[in-house]
Amino acid sequence: MAKTSAGADRVPDYFVDSKKGEVNELRNLLKSSWDREPSKKRDIIKKVIAYMTLGYDVSRLFGDMVMESSTNDIIVKKMCYLYLSTYAKSNEELATLCINTMTKDFQDSDPMVRGLALRSLSSLRLESTIEYLLPVLQKGLNDSSAYVRRNAVMAVLKLYELKPELVKDIGGEDDMGFVDTLYNMIQDRDSTVSSACLMVLNEVMMEEGGIAINDKLVLHLLNRIREFNEWGQCVILNLVAKYRPKNQEEMFQIMNILDGELRVANSAVVLATTKCFLRYAEALPDLKTSIYMRLKQPILTLMTGSSRELRYSLLKHINIMVMRCPGIFDAEFKQFYCRYNEPSHVKFVKLKILPELTNEGNVHELVAELSEYVADVNKDMAKAALDAFGRIAVKIPAGADGIINQLLEFINMEIDYVRSGVVCVIKDLLRKYPDRAADVLPALPRCLRKVEDPIGRSAVIFMLGEYASDVRSTPYLLEKLIEDYDKLANAEVKIALLTATAKIFFKRAPECSHMLKVLLSNMLNDTSDTDLHDRALLYYRLFQQGDIDNIAAKVIAGKKELVTTFTEERVSGMKQRLFEEFNTLSIIYEKPADQFIEPKYRESKIAGDYDDVESPLGLNAPASPNTTQDLSATLELNPEANDVMGDLLDLGDSNGTTTVNDSDRWTLVPGAVMDQATFQNRWESLPQATFMDLFLNRLPTVDELETAAKEENIVCMASGDLGSEFKFYFFGQDSKNAFYFCEVSLKKDDKHFTASIKAEEESHADEFANAFTSTITRFLV
Repeated sequence: MAKTSAGADRVPDYFVDSKKGEVNELRNLLKSSWDREPSKKRDIIKKVIAYMTLGYDVSRLFGDMVMESSTNDIIVKKMCYLYLSTYAKSNEELATLCINTMTKDFQDSDPMVRGLALRSLSSLRLESTIEYLLPVLQKGLNDSSAYVRRNAVMAVLKLYELKPELVKDIGGEDDMGFVDTLYNMIQDRDSTVSSACLMVLNEVMMEEGGIAINDKLVLHLLNRIREFNEWGQCVILNLVAKYRPKNQEEMFQIMNILDGELRVANSAVVLATTKCFLRYAEALPDLKTSIYMRLKQPILTLMTGSSRELRYSLLKHINIMVMRCPGIFDAEFKQFYCRYNEPSHVKFVKLKILPELTNEGNVHELVAELSEYVADVNKDMAKAALDAFGRIAVKIPAGADGIINQLLEFINMEIDYVRSGVVCVIKDLLRKYPDRAADVLPALPRCLRKVEDPIGRSAVIFMLGEYASDVRSTPYLLEKLIEDYDKLANAEVKIALLTATAKIFFKRAPECSHMLKVLLSNMLNDTSDTDLHDRALLYYRLFQQGDIDNIAAKVIAGKKELVTTFTEERVSGMKQRLFEEFNTLSIIYEKPADQFIEPKYRESKIAGDYDDVESPLGLNAPASPNTTQDLSATLELNPEANDVMGDLLDLGDSNGTTTVNDSDRWTLVPGAVMDQATFQNRWESLPQATFMDLFLNRLPTVDELETAAKEENIVCMASGDLGSEFKFYFFGQDSKNAFYFCEVSLKKDDKHFTASIKAEEESHADEFANAFTSTITRFLV
């Protein structure tokens, strides 16, 4: 027992480190390095940094590294300061030991040592070091060396993150005047210092929309832009993109200066310059095409580079440009052909762009190229190519017949995902070209037997139900599926089967009534999918209504309008927001910045132009003197009209309606008044809250739209005819005195109506949008 107890207390040999660990070994080497050669001391310090880089915890060496930092060897000093900056937060008490060394180094005659000391002292990021940092920082901003001044500017940003009131409390008790100093240093003779000032000011003034911009600042920076490196040029170009020239002469002057930036080999500079030109192109509709043509060649040149990541980014930006100005890249469509050695993500973007480049002259050549991609081993690539066929057919009616014939040939391919993709595309095309149904329908019975993909099978079933009158065998084809209902695993297929069977019932009731009863019975007892059960219950209740022709037939088998374009191809509010965030990650992610950036890191939309501003776009105010007069009371809604299905869940009162206090209901009040200067200032200071995008059936006149807006208590501030489009600025005021603003663009050629809405109370922006929709309802029919 004694031996057992002794053996239990003994620690196994493999838990004992004979070297006492790497950190102890490094500590011994540091202590014994005083008498060694400088090169050997460097090797020891490098080993410490290497361990730190690999993730080893070497914080126990903090005191030793403080002692090592007192050296004249600049290389050792850099490494020691790097270590001290990294572990300062975890050794706050010991970190104060290195402050004396750093402040002493700041008095050195060598600017490299001074700059290193300032950078390292500010990188400690400890509140206890602020009192030592402030005098050093003030001297660093006025240092004779550009390197020291640049480090001092960057140190201001670190101080702002540590204690913002010391930097940004303008006019306050703690204000140190750093913001004013940085504004003055923008004119520094060294370009790196100037670019650092711009970057820091943008970060510090982020809540105000970034650095304040005016014409003098912009022209000063543009005249010096060649002195800056690529990073500095991008900072300047981002500021120029925010600046609004006062007139066309100033705009042309800026574009002439920026023209040389399009010949730079750096892609970041070219894209930043492109963003500036695109902003100005929107204000110059007559020159828009010429501006886009000037931008085309530099971007295509960058695409020839070897970097796949760069090519992908450029393609995503080209995709946005093609949507904004169709036809620009049509002549170069062959440069967007997919290459065998390109990664899939690059090919997918090209397949999105190719349909946009199609015209009647190149449609046959493009269709032949896309046909090669359909048989790709990557099924996603094949489906993307088939989707491109559909988009081209909708865009170019002259090539639709050839495309549909080509798609019918693809059905014979013994590849399930190809057949599935083909029938999905044909289903959409028949909505635009119903006269081609006779060529497609004979292939449907065979597709129903061979297509296994749920999405493709649903498309086939949809077409069988839609064209049941032309395919005599439709009831018998679906009867087999209904008999094997328990073998159908996909809910989407079941829903398509129910809808198709119901449509057939309205056209061929004697052949289909029993099938429909069996199918409804099976689905009502099917609890595997909520949507499926609810759809069956809805149809069952519709059929229970006495007048089938007026209710169930209209809901289930209503007449469909011809498709003119895919909804996703229209210029939507989302695409407008992406265009405004050109040359950012929003283009790559295909989502606005506020959907992937945390609120505290978002830049405010407040404009930074402090110059005097004119009325919006220089448009004239409405001629009518009664623009802001009291309007009629808002339209009262009939509560019974909202009770479509009744109180299905027995919620609310016995009448199926909900009582709303009039004081809580959102409304626009009549007689809202505002001058143009106030409108301009509030419009610039508010972010976009929502966006409207639709196509009208009738083009209203300026007076008609203004009159319709008055009826909803929406006041027109300014309006005008810009040639190819009408432009309007509206505003309204709700019962809680919050204002809402709206900029409307109405294209004359295609009656495309877009509206950007801003609100002082963003939670009610959608209600204002609904009110504005009521003003244009008469032009939608």
